[in-house]
Amino acid sequence: MTLSTPFDNRQLDFPHKLIRLLRLTFDAETLKYMFGRTAVNIETWQLRDDSLCDATFKGATLATPFYQETLVSGDGLRWILPNPEEGASFPDPKTKATFELGPASTDFLIATVTEISDTSEAERNPLLRGQRMARMRLHQQSKGSIDIYELIRTQLGNPLTVKVITEVRQSETRLQSLIESFVFHLSVNTEIPIVPQVDISPLTEPKRTSRSQRLDIEEMEPPRLIYESELVYHFQLGLSADSPVLAYLSFYHILEHWFENVYFDDAIDKAREMIVHPTFSLKRDSDMKRLIKAMTLHRRRSEEVGISEEEALVLTLRKFVDLERLRATLSSNNPEVLNHICTSVVGFADGKPIDFEHRDVGAPFKQIASRIYKTRNALVHSKDSTYKTFRPFRDDATLVPEVHLLRAVAEQVVVATAKER
Repeated sequence: MTLSTPFDNRQLDFPHKLIRLLRLTFDAETLKYMFGRTAVNIETWQLRDDSLCDATFKGATLATPFYQETLVSGDGLRWILPNPEEGASFPDPKTKATFELGPASTDFLIATVTEISDTSEAERNPLLRGQRMARMRLHQQSKGSIDIYELIRTQLGNPLTVKVITEVRQSETRLQSLIESFVFHLSVNTEIPIVPQVDISPLTEPKRTSRSQRLDIEEMEPPRLIYESELVYHFQLGLSADSPVLAYLSFYHILEHWFENVYFDDAIDKAREMIVHPTFSLKRDSDMKRLIKAMTLHRRRSEEVGISEEEALVLTLRKFVDLERLRATLSSNNPEVLNHICTSVVGFADGKPIDFEHRDVGAPFKQIASRIYKTRNALVHSKDSTYKTFRPFRDDATLVPEVHLLRAVAEQVVVATAKER
């Protein structure tokens, strides 16, 4: 999103967006806009500096050739700042650059609100989240009035950003490298995992958005099945993980738990099928050699992990997953995810789309297995090569739909392998 076309029109339109998004009311007696019982000083938008009028806003980064600001998250990050309201500044005379960690700038707030107003549905407006409590808190702290940008900052959860400001024009790649180096430097010295965000979803969406609750708690019944404890632990870890990588690998471990059993069960079934065939004879050497050859080939393939693991994944899906139920679950939980996996390639792993309506009933199992396995490999293998690999944080948004798919698959496996009480 470019914020510069034209800047003056954007300035004129901005207060109207704020009034609409925050649902401010106008008090005819005081001639003030109100947020609950708190007066909002909306005139301050006219006083802002237009030095960033040519900025671009991509994902969660505001940038010019002299400036870059990126949204970050990190537990306890705010507590390390001497003054959280002002942040911390680190000038570097050698490179003529200044690095900052602190509250998001006014320009960043404007870019965020502009993005929200262009894309958010009214009922999911993040600026209204926790509105009642915010109104009470603001009324107590602001003595009856508040600046419009402080109101936005409060409603977005007081976002923190890292910034780099240079005196010399820099390329976008160079500024990005400086930001990443600063984040690493902060993490090493504070021992806090600071995560640059790839989009503004941490500000605009609730933390848990994987799916809505299926039942009201009053409608829920006691469990009818006993689930495998180890699988339950992996599933809970996947649900609780803030990192999509950890969530994905946790759900994958549920499938991986059954690979050896399913793979050798398949070998046993093939051996039994050969032995019981009416043309097979235990007294005929050629038949016994054919059986031994088939089992030897199976064993040899089982030692080639790259081949056997994907094959075991296909067999696991065939044994435990109901395709129609999987499709219905994805459609119910998040139709956008279902559409994505059916039409889009996994960018960092080259996983192909899934055709649930393929005339070959076995094809979707192979397609799902291939997509899951390629994604898993991209996460665990980070070789410096020409092949595509997962880039932490940058590819997180691309991974999220794959987490939804794998979670739905893993849930079916946990239920299918449970025992009656």
